[in-house]
Amino acid sequence: MIIYIDFDGTITKTDTTDDLLERFAIGNFNEIEQEWLCGKIGSKECMRKQYDMIQAKEIEIQQALENIEIDQFFVEFCHLLHAKAKLIIISDGIDYAIDAILKKYNLNLTASFSNHLTFKQDKVEISFPYEMNDCKVKAGLCKCGIYKEYTTASNKSILIGNGKSDTCLAHEVDLVFAKDYLLTYCQQNKINHIEFNHFSDLMQHMNTILSN
Repeated sequence: MIIYIDFDGTITKTDTTDDLLERFAIGNFNEIEQEWLCGKIGSKECMRKQYDMIQAKEIEIQQALENIEIDQFFVEFCHLLHAKAKLIIISDGIDYAIDAILKKYNLNLTASFSNHLTFKQDKVEISFPYEMNDCKVKAGLCKCGIYKEYTTASNKSILIGNGKSDTCLAHEVDLVFAKDYLLTYCQQNKINHIEFNHFSDLMQHMNTILSN
């Protein structure tokens, strides 16, 4: 079984990109966000424009990420599933934030895929190592592309997510655990899903799935 887990707003309580923009961005990043939400631009273009607005040293980004809170049951969830399923973080966010969280909680997952952040003096630069030209949602990281690479017919596949970047993959997997934007999308599009609020909600479901 392969479990694809979104990061921002799913593992974390808030969106790390939004947190960094609120703290360090120079300019109207919300205007760019609205262009993405209404479909005028894809998330790749949105993030590139927004990260261009951030002015901060690496140490400042590190300190900001230290205050990011995660779902209080995520670590327990990982320990429960560690030997029973492949756990893959699949995020249209940034590797720098994900790596910091995994290191902080000493978590060793199967794999993690996201966009890449580098630092140049007081600026940050985002790149997209997993982009695909034919990505349906024009994301920086094509979640469906990662899914097709890692999932076989013999693997049961599950998505745990909350946002717009998860909508394409929701059509591909066997089961979706959804909240927030993704929950509404699954309801409107009649996608097989289970609503959740915290990772504690998922553990009983996972025990049932694993026992079948």
